[in-house]
Amino acid sequence: GPLDGEGSYGTTDSGDDNERVLRYIAKLTINPAIAHGLAHEIGSIEVGKLADIVLWRPDHFGAKPQLVLKSGFPAYGVTGDPNASTDRCEPLVLGPQFGAHGATAADISVAFVARAAVSGGDQLPTRRRRVAVQHTRGIGPKDMLRNHRLGAVDVNPTTGLVTLDGDPLHSHPAETVSLSRLYFL
Repeated sequence: GPLDGEGSYGTTDSGDDNERVLRYIAKLTINPAIAHGLAHEIGSIEVGKLADIVLWRPDHFGAKPQLVLKSGFPAYGVTGDPNASTDRCEPLVLGPQFGAHGATAADISVAFVARAAVSGGDQLPTRRRRVAVQHTRGIGPKDMLRNHRLGAVDVNPTTGLVTLDGDPLHSHPAETVSLSRLYFL
């Protein structure tokens, strides 16, 4: 939603809130990888990790990817009518591309399995490389990147008033809803 002139975590700095943007991106990338024990293989763009990148048009961010690159191969993305003479002909639809067909899909993918499955030998009927999940026990909000703030939330059972660190929270009726019919009709 709009930043309303507030900076990171309620400061009064005006303008762009890069910290908020980075928190949001972490929610979609590295934090799910940490929570599921996959951060050593995916979740960020680093040397030694899978080169999986999703490219979005800004107005469709988080809803419809423009292109999904899997280990550098175009695997899924916008395709048009094959009978069209230009790349801007409608309708544009999302669909598999050459990285998703044949043996390529298995060759550029991994199968995340338990450590016992990896140490037990190569018994899975798949061509995918096997990778053991790690560090899935005892993790919590403080283990997530850019997610260190944990406020005290209270709900008054009589009035229903919700407070965060003693400050009342109010919500107004939504005039628009993100990721709604505009994206998924």
